[in-house]
Amino acid sequence: MLAFLVMMLVLVITLGFNRVFSTNDWLVEGLAISAYVTLWTVLIWGLTRESFRWTHFPIRFNYRNRMVYVFCLDGVVRSAKWDDLFFTLGRGQRMPSGRYVWDIRGHALKADRETVEWTFALRGDSLDPQQLKHVWEFVRRYMEEGPASVYRDVLWCHDIATKKETFRAGLNVLFLMFNGLPILQWISAPMLWLTAVGRWFAMKTSKIPRWPADVEAKCSVDAFDPYRRTAAQNPAKIPTEPGSVAWKRIGS
Repeated sequence: MLAFLVMMLVLVITLGFNRVFSTNDWLVEGLAISAYVTLWTVLIWGLTRESFRWTHFPIRFNYRNRMVYVFCLDGVVRSAKWDDLFFTLGRGQRMPSGRYVWDIRGHALKADRETVEWTFALRGDSLDPQQLKHVWEFVRRYMEEGPASVYRDVLWCHDIATKKETFRAGLNVLFLMFNGLPILQWISAPMLWLTAVGRWFAMKTSKIPRWPADVEAKCSVDAFDPYRRTAAQNPAKIPTEPGSVAWKRIGS
């Protein structure tokens, strides 16, 4: 999204460049060149952060061998024993309101059990740490109790394991931010559409992550497993949250 917005700014400035240089004012021209170079620098930085990377960064939790496999930002697959990981809340960026964004992070520790060797984050973040409890409980129960305790909570699977997200699918994901609140979805539609364009560009220029053969073998699931959940089992329509639940989620 950042790269897309900067691209639009660069386009606007480019269109106005001829007019700027027709003024014969060296100060104005110098400021224009500085702004142009700065925007291109930010654009390239944004592209390297959001595009030409990986479409997503999957995590595999194997309750059978109690191992966690993480496809990391650098493209390296790292693994750790579930019982050796240390999970905690992680504080992210500070919002204009002064509140912080929180997520749940897993730390793989060295032998001294004090030094962090590498870190990953579970999917989902929130301004209210309490809203992350359901994310942690889903993962914990799966690893501690097995799939029978959580499989009914899987209502939808995002179909990106073996193919790139389509523009429509990405747009649907963005609209889910206001799931259950159709009025807010309608009001936010222009910005969500713009964001979807940037998201689509990032997907098109990125690669689909592939698990190594040994990880695939260790995490294979029988086709007739009663707890198996894939995108092929998705309902025709994405489930809608009750309005009261949605308001509580975004108001936190």
